[in-house]
Amino acid sequence: MSAQYCWACLVGLFEECLNPEPGHKPGWIKPCGMRFMASPSEVHQERSSRTLSPNDLTDDTSAGRKRAAMLAAILTGSVCEWAGLKFAGGGPIPILGCRGNTIAAVKGTEAAKLLGVDEAGHIHHGPDKAVLNNAVGVNLHRICTRCHNRFHAANDEFYAKERPHVSKPYLPLVPFYDHDPMTTYSDAEYLVAEAWWDQPKAARAGYPFTPVGARLRLPLAGETDTVVPQDNLFEELETQ
Repeated sequence: MSAQYCWACLVGLFEECLNPEPGHKPGWIKPCGMRFMASPSEVHQERSSRTLSPNDLTDDTSAGRKRAAMLAAILTGSVCEWAGLKFAGGGPIPILGCRGNTIAAVKGTEAAKLLGVDEAGHIHHGPDKAVLNNAVGVNLHRICTRCHNRFHAANDEFYAKERPHVSKPYLPLVPFYDHDPMTTYSDAEYLVAEAWWDQPKAARAGYPFTPVGARLRLPLAGETDTVVPQDNLFEELETQ
């Protein structure tokens, strides 16, 4: 069954759902957008978790990621949100997005093809990997497998290996950029990026595109003993 959300659920206003069902407690409702994402027990757990402060949460996967799924539902046939972007995802190395892959909330490309779309969709947090930082379109993105894998391949080495407590940001240990939802790439730039990815990892020089004029953000104080100078970030990355 394909998801058919009302406009309120589509934009994340679940309390204003136009087509709700009765919930499992008096006065509760089950928004239409939740029918395709979670069982009643999971909905109850998610709504209960909303009353907790971040400091009281211990399971970031069950709480934070369920919140993200509510706020950024992946609709079958929707287009990857990084399509056409030149500096997608932010982080130390923003990547060029795909050419317009359609996505669905399934696991694996084969399952996606059966639904008539290009790729499985992913709800991605970044450049702050903290799963409670659910700013849609800023830090929370609905993207295709290709974009998801490439972002992690380019940027994961710059994050601490151990995830901090859910109440804290999970930012890179080196200077990084915010996601840029506006700047697009040309056909020629796309071909340059594809040629870079096609090379063996050991043979790749530094990533060929760096944001110009964008604010480079510094790591949080105390998170790392070594901060790469802002004007020399990608020179340093190329030699690592």
